[in-house]
Formats: sequence, C-alpha cells, structure tokens
Amino acid sequence: MEENTELSLLSIRFLIERGTNSVSPILQPALSIKIADLLSTCFPGAFTIYQSGALFFNVLIEKSINISQLNLLVAKIQRCYEQIINVEEQVFIVMPVIGAAIETPPEYHAHIYDYARVALNHALANHLDLVRYTPEISLEVERQKQLELDITEAFNNEDLELYLQPIVGLPDGHCVGAEVLLRWPNAKTKGIYPNVVVEIINKVGLGKMFTRWLIHSVCRLAHELIHQNKLSVYLTLNLRAEDLYDKDLPLLILQSSQFWKIQPKDLILEITENGILEENETTISTIQQITENGFKLALDDFGTGYSSMARLRNMPISLIKIDQSFVRDIHLSDRDFSIVQSMALL
Repeated sequence: MEENTELSLLSIRFLIERGTNSVSPILQPALSIKIADLLSTCFPGAFTIYQSGALFFNVLIEKSINISQLNLLVAKIQRCYEQIINVEEQVFIVMPVIGAAIETPPEYHAHIYDYARVALNHALANHLDLVRYTPEISLEVERQKQLELDITEAFNNEDLELYLQPIVGLPDGHCVGAEVLLRWPNAKTKGIYPNVVVEIINKVGLGKMFTRWLIHSVCRLAHELIHQNKLSVYLTLNLRAEDLYDKDLPLLILQSSQFWKIQPKDLILEITENGILEENETTISTIQQITENGFKLALDDFGTGYSSMARLRNMPISLIKIDQSFVRDIHLSDRDFSIVQSMALL
C-alpha cells in the first residue's frame, strides 16, 4: 500500500433477524466464517477483512470511494445477505449494519478505524442500515454520551419525577383514576421526551432498577391518594417490554402493593402491542402470574402494533387504550369514528 493512498473503511455489525434462531457461542465461529466468505465476494480490487468481534468485521479498502460508489457497494452487500445461512442444520438470516469512513486523506489514516466505529455506533443507536462518518456525527455522539451521563445522574440522584394525568369517567365526568407519567424537570432536558429517557435508561443498563423504582413509587402514590386523601381512584403505569421477561416482576408488584396497603384493583399495568409480540414461556408466565394475583392489564396504544386479533383474544387484557392517532380527529372523520366504534365493540 502506498503511503499517500487514500483509504476507505467499513465497520460492519451483523444482526440476527427476528424470527430466526439465536446464535449460541458454540455456533458463532462457524457462522462468522460463512459471513466472512460471503463478505469477501462483495469487494472488487484490493481489500482486507478483519474480524473485530462476534459477528463484527472491518473491511479496509485500499482506495478512496465516493458516496455513489459507497451506496452501490452497500446495496451489493445487502443483496449478499438476503439468502439464508445454514450452520449445522440451523437457519440464520443476518442483516448488515454499516459505518463507513470514506475519502479519508493520508493525514487522517491513524483515525480511520475510530471514524468508522463512530459511524457504526450511530447507525446501531438510530436503527439505520448505513451511516457515513462526518465531523457532525462526532458532535452528535458526544451530545448523546453527555445526555446518557445526565440521565444516569438524574436517576441515581432521584431527580426524575412522576406526574398524574387524570382519567375521567364519561357518564358523570368524575375523575376515576390517573395515568402516571415520567418527567425530568431539568432546564437541560427541554425537548427530551419520556420515551427517550427510558430508552437511555435501558441502554445504560438501569432498566431493571428503573422498573423497581417506578413500581415502588407508584404504589406509594396510590397509598397517599387512597388512604391519606380518601380518594376512590386507581393508577395506571407503563411497563417496559423487557419487564415481561423478568420472572421476579409478579412478586415485586405484589410485595410493593402489600407494603403500601393497596389492593390489586388500585393498580393497572399497561403493556404495548409490540411488547407482547414474542410470546414465550417467560412472558406468558409473567402475564399469567400478574393477572392471577388480581392485577389488571391494559393494552396501550392499541392499533399501532402488529398483534393479531386471535393473539389478543387469548391474552388476559382487561382494558385497551386506543391510540390518539385514531381519536384526535374523531369529530371530523367518519372513517376514524367507525374504526374507534369497532374497537370499542370488541
């Protein structure tokens, strides 16, 4: 390789498509070999493939490629992995996620791996197939890192707060309950939505602790409203999709409610359609135990997921919350009115 040659580098992480087999550590080496063999057919000219981790590869191309050439190359790589890969009688479908550092002049060769890795991490974090490195991405990555630090600090310092949004009964207009909403009352958080806060809490590994804090805090709020303020209301809280894989969750909910002396009828647990897409023994058992303990489940954002009616019919759902996209213009749209009416009659 000539010293003044411009280089290009692709960092590629291969993800296992949902619905296919998960990869055991025993099969990873054999699958990696097959992935590398396919990858080597995608690149013309001089290139070198390095495996940098489990299903993670770097491809160094000994020339500069422009954006158009990059797009053509990525399309070729994606076509290569549309086929099924068989490893020891198991079937895998993999999806390449690519971070690219292209048109890199010689004076920046020492940083080319860092550039491609930053682009790859940005692609993974934002669910993109391809990200090309630019200096702006580095700034965005730094902002994201700072946001993660700020949210971690806010959670550890108990700066996150819970607000109550009233639920009103239509027959008489009385408040019958409230939905618990997460808020981060900090000047630096303008424009940061609660779902982003929860996503980052999951990303930094605090998801399980967050759920325990949330359940304990909501039960305490219910105790204050019902026993101290003598209100006949219930509270609803959102569970993360990951919570349904937690075998300890039903007992945690039961113990927290008993500690704060509230009844199962005082608490409704919300899950999303996408949260129950992957039925397995753990999630089914978790849901069954929660309902057997007397707690009700509500299906949040109904109509935006991919659950079939047959699947929903078999789930112990007591309430559905129709997504606002259907009800926002219900007074203006006959079609929306008909859809909501049909949902209400289920």
